[in-house]
Amino acid sequence: MLTKYCKGDIHSWEDYVDSALFSCRIRKHATTGYSPFFLVYGQDPVLPGDVRRPFMDPLTEEDPELIAEDVLERIRDLREKRFESKEKMIKNVGMHH
Repeated sequence: MLTKYCKGDIHSWEDYVDSALFSCRIRKHATTGYSPFFLVYGQDPVLPGDVRRPFMDPLTEEDPELIAEDVLERIRDLREKRFESKEKMIKNVGMHH
């Protein structure tokens, strides 16, 4: 990734580390199905030029019980994905030692 940013100027790689890391952090990963940004903040990043998407379905935003159910479902899904990722990581570490 840094090679693409540097465009041949190998001595300027440190100028692009922040951009490269941000790109990696907002990319959806196959292991979890989420980006690291989403796993930390619970939402997708809003980038310049993005159309602001509503967090909730318009049908549920008026009913507090539906809002709570929706949020609880998202939290459960995130916990499950985090657990699966941790198990994969532990398994992979065990294979390399």
